[in-house]
Amino acid sequence: MVSLCSILATEFNINAIYYVAVGGYISIEILLILENSGKAGIPIPAKLRDTLEQPAEEKIAKK
Repeated sequence: MVSLCSILATEFNINAIYYVAVGGYISIEILLILENSGKAGIPIPAKLRDTLEQPAEEKIAKK
């Protein structure tokens, strides 16, 4: 995805596409790190933990 956005940004000279793709990738990785930290027993604030658990519960409910 990032490579496709990089090609589009280069061809059309629109750097915003590239920055949005990279920003999205980084935010997903941060969420995964926080989620795995909670599973590993590292204390995280309750509000943040509840926010991270909501998408997982919705994903399970859809199945």
